[in-house]
Amino acid sequence: MPINIFNTLDDPSASFASTVAIGVNDTDQIVGTYQTASGLHGFLESGGMYTILEDPLATVGTQAFGINDMGQIVGTYENASANHGFLLSGGTYTTLDDPSAITGTTQAFGINDMGQIVGTYQNASGTHGFLFSGGIYTTFFDVPGAPEGTTQARGINAAGQIVGYYYDNTGKAHGFLYSGGLYTTLDDPLATGDTTAFGINDAGQVVGSYRNASGTHGFLETTVPNPPPPPGTTADMILRNGAGQYEIYDIGSNAILAGYELGRSGPSGCLAWHRWYRASAPSMAAIRPTCCCATAILAGSRSTTSATTTSRARGSWAR
Repeated sequence: MPINIFNTLDDPSASFASTVAIGVNDTDQIVGTYQTASGLHGFLESGGMYTILEDPLATVGTQAFGINDMGQIVGTYENASANHGFLLSGGTYTTLDDPSAITGTTQAFGINDMGQIVGTYQNASGTHGFLFSGGIYTTFFDVPGAPEGTTQARGINAAGQIVGYYYDNTGKAHGFLYSGGLYTTLDDPLATGDTTAFGINDAGQVVGSYRNASGTHGFLETTVPNPPPPPGTTADMILRNGAGQYEIYDIGSNAILAGYELGRSGPSGCLAWHRWYRASAPSMAAIRPTCCCATAILAGSRSTTSATTTSRARGSWAR
């Protein structure tokens, strides 16, 4: 069993218990916020030393949300014109205001080691996610199918994968992963309420929170490969023939797998597999009925549903 060690972080400048750690990089530098009688303040904790982070244009407060391995920090400051994003790099604060935003609605939440920044802004249609890269703001983080103006981008890793959350027509929040041009919805299977994704590391692990009847809980989502097929078989198979009757053809072994009933395409478009065997084998192997779009569930883990999951005519094995 691993040993989990928790260290309490309380900024010594905080006037009461109000320290919140929000971002951390690979060298254990931590950023976050704390509160005093004068408002919110950002902090950097590095090697046991706390440094106050105050954007010089802030008159109400500063909050630090993200830090990369270069020590660059992003966050939000507030003044008379409301909220603005900032980048702190090399001791210099740079204001981040998306040009499509209503003044005072830009917030920066995450930065990767390439200096790409994600955050949110508001305009007449609602809240939108943005990517700031190479001096250019790109707004394309409105999750397809989500009501316009409900998408928020919160974290980005070195591969450019972005996580955040959006709201559906009922007002329920769903996490999302944007990777390779595709959006994947992330809903913790234990959630009965909102699921929100806040950060992603370079290994593709996602952190966030979900809500159910017992309250709000954090989660860590790790994507794992499909389990291997049973011994003596291969997943490199295709379906062929038609009229609702199928042969399962093993590409690698150049053989047809046959059985009492190979399957029929049901209303959902999935293929129900029953008993089958390799034509050259002396005995049959019993496989529990499953379908080609089934998700494998590993013991001790929770599976998540994906908005981009597509059924394919390939073997998918459930243990």
